[in-house]
Amino acid sequence: MPDSPSAQGADRWWSARPSWARGDRLATVCFWVMAAAVLVFLLVIDRNRWFSADEWQPLVSRTLFGGHGTASPVPPHNEHWVLIPIVIYRVLFTLFGLRHHLPYEVVGVLVHLLTVWLLWRFLLRLGVSAWVALASVTAFALLGAGWENITDTFQIAFVLPVAAVFAALLLLPLEGRFSRRDGIVAALLIGAVMCSNVGLITVLVAAIVQLVRRGIRVAALTVAPVAVIWLIWYARYHSQLVTAGRLPFRTAVQRLPAFVWNGLTNPISTTTGLAGVGVVAIVLLVAWAIRRTRLAEPWTAPLALAFAAPVFLALTGIGRVQYGSSYASTPRYAYVALALLAPLGAMAIDATLRRAALAPLILVGSAALLVLVGSSQIKDAAGKQTGIEQERESRILATAQLARTPATFLYPVPVPDAIPNLTVPIIHRLDQDGELPVRAVTPSETLTALSYLQVLFGPSRRVGGPPR
Repeated sequence: MPDSPSAQGADRWWSARPSWARGDRLATVCFWVMAAAVLVFLLVIDRNRWFSADEWQPLVSRTLFGGHGTASPVPPHNEHWVLIPIVIYRVLFTLFGLRHHLPYEVVGVLVHLLTVWLLWRFLLRLGVSAWVALASVTAFALLGAGWENITDTFQIAFVLPVAAVFAALLLLPLEGRFSRRDGIVAALLIGAVMCSNVGLITVLVAAIVQLVRRGIRVAALTVAPVAVIWLIWYARYHSQLVTAGRLPFRTAVQRLPAFVWNGLTNPISTTTGLAGVGVVAIVLLVAWAIRRTRLAEPWTAPLALAFAAPVFLALTGIGRVQYGSSYASTPRYAYVALALLAPLGAMAIDATLRRAALAPLILVGSAALLVLVGSSQIKDAAGKQTGIEQERESRILATAQLARTPATFLYPVPVPDAIPNLTVPIIHRLDQDGELPVRAVTPSETLTALSYLQVLFGPSRRVGGPPR
């Protein structure tokens, strides 16, 4: 249910709604039906998934306290501080091992749906009509352009900070001194940066909103704790951050405009399935924002979010622009960028439809198109990933069987391209501990594993005695 008007009016803002947009109670019922349907849909299409490349790092190379050749959760994963995702994975591993991927999948889907619910609540708080809000979050729940963050469980590292930014904006007061709610937001910001660098965008949005609404003192008190904690972590581990292959800073900056522009426009075109729509949508949204918005409520938060979208892409581009401008629309980044743009976009759509004669028909037709395109894209992407992961699973299980024999391993890494840290000794230990799935391994799967484990190219002989 949308929030009821407050007597103080300090934390609510409302706008008049046309007759077709009324019926908030029914829209709320429809939201929960939609969320349940999305939950079932995602779990069904991901039912045969297994562990992807990034998931193995917290499973075999990290423990909660380190030791025995593993690292603690604190050092970076690539350039990200992923403490909270690693803790979640270690808990799941303790409970379920690697025998089933479904428990991990459930956590990933629920984190995504939490983000969808927080976006729904935030749109209602902004005064967006319930049906426009419902259409917007339904499209986001099945965002084909962001399928990676929706179906790959370890991407909770990117999704949790997005959820945190909407939760923070729902909690932040409009006025007054620093309060307990600001303290809760400060704790959310600390949690966000412990998920990934996307958390830095959460901090940026909260700082802008606090500064505009309540001044520099409250803004500083809100972000100071997370700034101190993150800077201490960065100073300790900056030497371990991934920098190999990056372009010189000047060259990267020169290429950033194209990278950012592609990151803003291409995901919109992908979401609609219509080439070029993203350029038109961004131009119209900017023009509408310049004409209609101002730096006052209810515009402060959606404008801060929209500003954070290109900032996020620019910061990402500094380390990724060497892969080309199209890399900006990679699903993991598209999800974040579109989430940040969604509130301002929903407000623009709501304002436009209030004056449209066929508003209900336009809204239903647009939502149906986005759901159809998005669900098809997610299903196709999940199917491709399932095939890749099942082949890797068979290779790993065959390796576990071979490790029980006195076989020779010239190169003891069965999946070197994607999981270089998963070696034969680790697989054997997992097998001995009963953590791996139990099923028969076919001769073909054994031969495939052997082709990785007993073949090595190099200048010198690695096996003594007569050739076998």
